Amino acid sequence: MVNRGDAVGWGEWKKLPVEHQTGWRIPMEVMLDIPHLRSTHPVVLVSEYLQLQGLPVKQELASGAWDTSRYHSGPKRPTLHIIKNGEYDPSPIVRVDSYVPKESRSTSVFGLRGDQMMTLRLQQSNAKTLSLSDARVILSSIQQLSNDTALFEAIEDAGWTVVHTWDGALGMVRLL
Repeated sequence: MVNRGDAVGWGEWKKLPVEHQTGWRIPMEVMLDIPHLRSTHPVVLVSEYLQLQGLPVKQELASGAWDTSRYHSGPKRPTLHIIKNGEYDPSPIVRVDSYVPKESRSTSVFGLRGDQMMTLRLQQSNAKTLSLSDARVILSSIQQLSNDTALFEAIEDAGWTVVHTWDGALGMVRLL
C-alpha cells in the first residue's frame, strides 16, 4: 500500500482521512492485457523505454506524466521532436477537441430522410453515437453510395458530422 499523494506527487489527497489517502500501486502489466494490445498495436511501456535508454526503471513517474528532462537524460540521449496534431492527422479529420461548426446550409430531401432514419436508429438503440457501418446501411437504403467520399457527403447533407475516435483496444472506427 502507498499514500496516494506521496506516490503520485499531488497534494489533493492530504485533505482526506488517512484511510482514503491509501491505495495500491498496480503495475501496468497487471491492469492491462499488454500481449493482447501488442497483437495489433505497437506498445512500449515507459518502464521498457527506460530500460532501453539505460535508465533505472524507478525513474518512472507514478503520475503518468512524461518527464522530458528525466527520461531523456540517459547515456543513449534520444532525439526529441514533438509532432503537432496537424502533422499526422489527415486533413479531413475533425478533432473533437477543436471542432469548428460549419456554416448551416439547406438540406436536401435525401438529407432530411437520412437524418430521420439515423436519428430513429439512435433512439431505438438508446445510443449517443452511430457507427459508420450503420450509417452506410441506412443511407445506402435511400441512395446508392459508391465510396466513402459519397458516404461522408451524404452524412453531411443529413446535418451530421463524422468524428474519428477509438473503439476499444483492437481497432479504430469512425463514429457519427
